[in-house]
Amino acid sequence: MQDNAQKDTITGSSKDNNSAELSELELRLIASFREANNDKSTFKSETLTTLEIRLIENLREEAESVKDCYTRFSFQSWIFTVAALSLIFKFQTELPIIGVLALLPIILLLAVGRVGIHKYSTANRLYGFELYMNRRKRMSNSEDHESKRHRSVGWEEAYYAWRIVQASIFETIYETGRGSAWYKKIRPIKPASENFQRCSLFRTEWNDALLYTGSYLKVNFLMMFAFCLMSLCPLYYLVFQLYAKNSPSNIIDFLLTWEGFGTVGLAIGTSLFVVYRSLRLTARRRILETGLLSINACAFCWNVVIHAHFRAIDELSDDGGPRTRFRGYTGHLFQQADDIAKRLKAQNTAEYSPKADAFDTLYDWMDGGLVEDTTRA
Repeated sequence: MQDNAQKDTITGSSKDNNSAELSELELRLIASFREANNDKSTFKSETLTTLEIRLIENLREEAESVKDCYTRFSFQSWIFTVAALSLIFKFQTELPIIGVLALLPIILLLAVGRVGIHKYSTANRLYGFELYMNRRKRMSNSEDHESKRHRSVGWEEAYYAWRIVQASIFETIYETGRGSAWYKKIRPIKPASENFQRCSLFRTEWNDALLYTGSYLKVNFLMMFAFCLMSLCPLYYLVFQLYAKNSPSNIIDFLLTWEGFGTVGLAIGTSLFVVYRSLRLTARRRILETGLLSINACAFCWNVVIHAHFRAIDELSDDGGPRTRFRGYTGHLFQQADDIAKRLKAQNTAEYSPKADAFDTLYDWMDGGLVEDTTRA
């Protein structure tokens, strides 16, 4: 009875506000926020609401889940690789062609590495949204209309806007090869210009100060690449076995045979593919740690995304009622993303200056509005 009375005192009315569903942790957080602000009935802008607390808990739970999922996948792929290589080395002496099966663990390891990039991209995006929420509540004014709107945004509507706005920012900042010749698409992703490469959002050191981003994913990828190199051994051993079996007078005569040309080509081609995929995955990993997909950069992008979302809503047509049908929302959101991309592209050709920051243009955009029509030409 005493515990129930305490819950009613903290939340106002447990039946009316469904506070009976709140966990003890949430109740303590709410009580501490209200006590800190000396307010028994309402939340101020520098505190988190109950819904925001629940959203943060759900986001963190999902982020930890996707990271744990990749950890399981990576360790299972390593175990599979060790078991497969053990069997291959055991039977390859009697049956050389079995060495070709070493391609399976290589394909699996590289696929799991790509999954890891996606999983940690999701985790950083979720952590970035939490960081954006915490920064927003500290910087916002409770009486400000824009602040109230930003705090009312739903997760799904924000995430849809993210898929358009953030994707446009990414394609502008990095050379991904999209819409280019095939040889540009296969290159590792890199910043489009020095202005982006050396901007403050991606800075990792300043004089004697240093940003430590962690080493788990780097070590994990090094282990994966090491297992890939180990998996190449059966292919080169197969080449040696066939060369010793045919006993040609020289290597040229061996390469002129179908067996020699096929096995040597397979071994070298697989090696080049492993090196290529390793460079691509390493470039992606660096973007996760210190680039646009890092937690800090994701928080900044969420700020831009939410601004674009509400500006698109403001541009909606009132046909059929006041914005009730969301007619034209996606088109207006694309327009906002296009204007953002135009501002960033102007930084590609601008001369690099240590005093100028490539992302200052987006801060100006959030404070101002659309790019003037003269820049659309």
